[in-house]
Amino acid sequence: MSDRLARQTVISVLATACLARRALLPAWLGESPVLPLFGALLQGGQPLVDKSSFGRHLTVLAESASTVSGDRTFVREATELLSGPEARPLLDDPHLPGWSAQCLGEQSRLVLAGMSPDANPQSVSSRDIHPRHLPALTQWFTPEWIARFLVEETVGSYCRQTADRHPVFFDPACGAGHILSFALRRLVAEQQSAGQQATSAALASVLGNQIYGCDIDAAVLQAAAFSLYLTARELLSSGELPLPNLFHFDVEGSPEAGRQAVGSLWLGVEPPPADLPLYHLGTPLELGRCSLARRFDIIVTNPPYLSHRLMPAAVSSIVKAHYQPAAFDLYGAFLLLSLRLLSDGGYLGMICQQSFMSLQRYERLRQELARHCEITSLVQLGPGVFAARAGEKVNNAIVIARRAGRAPEGESYVRCWRVLEPAD
Repeated sequence: MSDRLARQTVISVLATACLARRALLPAWLGESPVLPLFGALLQGGQPLVDKSSFGRHLTVLAESASTVSGDRTFVREATELLSGPEARPLLDDPHLPGWSAQCLGEQSRLVLAGMSPDANPQSVSSRDIHPRHLPALTQWFTPEWIARFLVEETVGSYCRQTADRHPVFFDPACGAGHILSFALRRLVAEQQSAGQQATSAALASVLGNQIYGCDIDAAVLQAAAFSLYLTARELLSSGELPLPNLFHFDVEGSPEAGRQAVGSLWLGVEPPPADLPLYHLGTPLELGRCSLARRFDIIVTNPPYLSHRLMPAAVSSIVKAHYQPAAFDLYGAFLLLSLRLLSDGGYLGMICQQSFMSLQRYERLRQELARHCEITSLVQLGPGVFAARAGEKVNNAIVIARRAGRAPEGESYVRCWRVLEPAD
């Protein structure tokens, strides 16, 4: 079994265990080779069979478990490992498969560049990085407390200041859905708190019309779909629901990996390449024919961090040509993209490197932000935010801003925090 297939299998087994923990059985799984593993992990009782198309499309992450489900020894050992009290809190997290994907997919820049482990990491340059390596190099998924903060500061603020209970939310670098799942809960709760809709109607509205996500990694987008499925089923245990607006490019399998690696940044290019292929939950589309070509009321993201020194040539050329004030790092380009896609009165929330706040080379980016937005909150996080990337020296900050249409006049107030030690 190849390393890639082994990683897919482990993630798929964990997804199956998450389903068994909730006694949720998508109908397709009940007729698949994965059923013996699911039954062993279920450990008695009758599962709730989900016959919906919603369940079929959003749980494909569990399919690869079929490669080991017939191995009795594996099933027995996996059941012992995943049925103990220590495993239960992990399986209760709808993002467990996503966290596993990050940990299993992590590789150093030296490995990705095919260089000796003893080489100086600073010797790696853009010519050594293939576009398909970007997910392994840049995926730092969002800790729960930060995702909650970002969603509350944006969705909460927007809904408190407007009469609109149906804002459209977008994460242009959604990864495994760590932010999207909290946005789903918050948007549904907003409609219910206003007494407008029942849970089923609120879920249908949010999933079908209000929540959008995009990524360059097809595999990790399956984890995002899975986390949204588990979150939705916690709110509504059964029934048909619309498929969420999750899109991905194909940096791994496309012969045009360089163009595909540009990802959501194409949305800020005028005009975007209308014939560029992308996918809606695996269904092929063209960029010019998908629903991402619009403005959004709320944009929240944890963008990729990648210095211009490491950007593949195809990505670097687009960033330099269309995101010049932010060309020094991918996170800056995503900040500028968000400004372009945000509706007037809309909210932006981002966790990024704090370098844009003070370095001279980001002065034009700061000017763009100040020209169009009123910053409402700044949080200086410092290093150590991403526990899974403990070896990386990155100082992070959170910025929350409201697009004002023009620079605010007169006095304005910004809430500022400095986090000295993240809570456990």
